[in-house]
Amino acid sequence: MTSRPHAEAILQWARKAQAIARNGLAFTHDPFDRERYGQLRALVAQR
Repeated sequence: MTSRPHAEAILQWARKAQAIARNGLAFTHDPFDRERYGQLRALVAQR
């Protein structure tokens, strides 16, 4: 059983990681960075 503060901390972490990936994909011009940000976005989207 997960405690509520722990679950909220994980959710906050996931939202921050998602924002980093979204901003990276929006502003990078490097194909390698685009791939890495895409991988981060996919990782955060997993359940």
